[in-house]
Amino acid sequence: TSRIAAYREAMTLCANKKQSGRAEHAVQLLAHMYEEGLDVDMVCCRQAIHACRKDERPEDALEVIRIIQRQGVTPCFRTYIAAISCQHISRAVQLVHEMVAEGTANMFAITAAMRVCINQGGPEHALNLFLDMRCTSVQLDSIAYRTAIAASQQAFKPAVTLFFLQEMTARGCKPDIYTLSTAIKAATQLRYFNVVNQLRYDMNRLRLCKGKRARFRFQ
Repeated sequence: TSRIAAYREAMTLCANKKQSGRAEHAVQLLAHMYEEGLDVDMVCCRQAIHACRKDERPEDALEVIRIIQRQGVTPCFRTYIAAISCQHISRAVQLVHEMVAEGTANMFAITAAMRVCINQGGPEHALNLFLDMRCTSVQLDSIAYRTAIAASQQAFKPAVTLFFLQEMTARGCKPDIYTLSTAIKAATQLRYFNVVNQLRYDMNRLRLCKGKRARFRFQ
């Protein structure tokens, strides 16, 4: 336990260094842990991934995942998410599919990968990933649906936006004001003006409810 604590401290110092070379140092520390026969420590692994992210070395962050797997251990979902968040689109999607195969996928990992796709100019990849996840046993929540709706807006697919909103509400997931605003733009593009009026009514009602809660907390 004391050795692992020492490695955790060393890995934290490595991740917080300001100069480059953090990624190489972090991977070396993991190798030393393996040589000493210490159990895989997910805290050290996540810190190593953070070091790789700061050095903009996504391939080294992926190597951390592979080091864990080579030792016969399945990375926890937090470690996977840390690696997903600093990958390029194809690798991020690949890691999510690995999590599905291992039974460790959840909506946090899916949302993280979708945001990677959106931020790197690939909203279609985010939509495809979301559609794939709808066919799995992973429970999709309102955050995942909101991210998919944002992706459909960037991909210029208004019909998909309205479809996701309808499915989202049917599953009991509540849209926020941004989601409703996005849906209003989509309905306007499709000239579904009766839908536009209904969505505006829902958005105004949501704003009113939020205003009442804010006044109540202030009092």
